[in-house]
Amino acid sequence: MALQDQSADDPSANRRGRVFWRWIGAGLFSLGLIGTVVPVLPTALFWILALLALQKSDPVLSNRIRGWPAIGQVVADFVDHGIIGPKAKFAAFMGMSLSAMLLAIVVGPGWILYAALFGIGLGAVYVLTRPSRPPH
Repeated sequence: MALQDQSADDPSANRRGRVFWRWIGAGLFSLGLIGTVVPVLPTALFWILALLALQKSDPVLSNRIRGWPAIGQVVADFVDHGIIGPKAKFAAFMGMSLSAMLLAIVVGPGWILYAALFGIGLGAVYVLTRPSRPPH
């Protein structure tokens, strides 16, 4: 019997996988919570990743993220349809702008700042190119 077949038949392997994804999801959700007060941490990104991890392990927690006030629907829309609504795009650009300004003040000119600004710019392009509404 192949190793792959054994893990499919082994309930403890399945349970370990669910526990693993639950811990990953909880950690990512926690980072997102911290991101609500620390501007350089992207809340929505961490919550999207947390939702993806928790969908594999814990539907109850996954649904709690989907129902979270203010951001739950935004996260669910992105995970389910790849949509970033106009308000979420505006919030993302404001967060990126604030992060860029804080980095410029704290880090000052140099390759670290330029690399960070390049990464923020890539994020901005990604957000801008996502659809704002579901296809008709």
